[in-house]
Amino acid sequence: MVRKKRVLHESPIAGRFVCDSTWEKRFAVWADEHGLDYRRNKRGFRYYNILKKRRKYRRYYPDFKLSEGLYVEVKGYESIVDRFKWSAFPHELIILRRDQIESLDDMDVEDLLRFVLKKGKRS
Repeated sequence: MVRKKRVLHESPIAGRFVCDSTWEKRFAVWADEHGLDYRRNKRGFRYYNILKKRRKYRRYYPDFKLSEGLYVEVKGYESIVDRFKWSAFPHELIILRRDQIESLDDMDVEDLLRFVLKKGKRS
């Protein structure tokens, strides 16, 4: 599956939006099929990136927001900068890595909640 292809998704729940990858689209289709109340996230959260020499404060935009106040990040590849973002993130965050994305068809909503990070720590 190609990962970096922007694709349009029309959801009966979240409306029409562009996914930044086919993996994000796969999550959106799964969320629709499971009746999950979600939206494409448009809110940025500030974090401090010590790897940058200038403009160390950046904004992090998780991919989706669930109605329960949880956020979802669809992430095939994890970097050091991702860890800075996640550790500074003030809300609960579900991070779906490659193996979870590839096994979405076998998951239900309860399975999804196992991947919640609370302030940078797996619950």
